[in-house]
Amino acid sequence: PNGRWHRRDTQVQTMVKGVNACYLALDMEEGKEVVWNEIAISKEMYSSLRQNDSKAAVERVLKNFKGIEHNNLLSYGGYWIRDEEEEEEFKIIFITEYTSAGTLRGFLRKNRNSNKLI
Repeated sequence: PNGRWHRRDTQVQTMVKGVNACYLALDMEEGKEVVWNEIAISKEMYSSLRQNDSKAAVERVLKNFKGIEHNNLLSYGGYWIRDEEEEEEFKIIFITEYTSAGTLRGFLRKNRNSNKLI
């Protein structure tokens, strides 16, 4: 929403259950490719989240991701909730780093004989 990330039309495969769509995007501050992840939520579900104060809990979890740094985890750029009333569904959008290495399972298969793993 602040213009830092620009979504492209190129979709990438998601391995995360619950994430509806992933797109390549450009981080204008860092000058690198990132992944724009979208989770679609129906109006009814979003209304329920707001009534039960679950929206605040979801936001706390997403904010906590920002503080996690580990060599074996994708870095997390930020999030926002697109909740315009005229939309058919609401979306939680979050940004992660982009890696083209494929799945962890595929990486381990390719590097099965490496002693440097784990």
